[in-house]
Amino acid sequence: MLIAEDEEVSPERAAELLHISRPTLLKHLDAGELPFHYVGTHRRITLADLMEYKRQRQIKGEAALQRMTELAEEMGLY
Repeated sequence: MLIAEDEEVSPERAAELLHISRPTLLKHLDAGELPFHYVGTHRRITLADLMEYKRQRQIKGEAALQRMTELAEEMGLY
């Protein structure tokens, strides 16, 4: 099934796609880490923004893992 990048998802669905809890997602939204807008009183996130956020999280995670490996090697632990 194809999904248009301008499709909007609820915070519940966004949390599922990111494999995090809804409260954690709401903290990221409130911190301005992930763009959203309101439709009435409901928050909505575009799929394009969500996928970019997921990509950036993956890049940061890989960089952190690389740095941890480097530190372990410097300390002679690896």
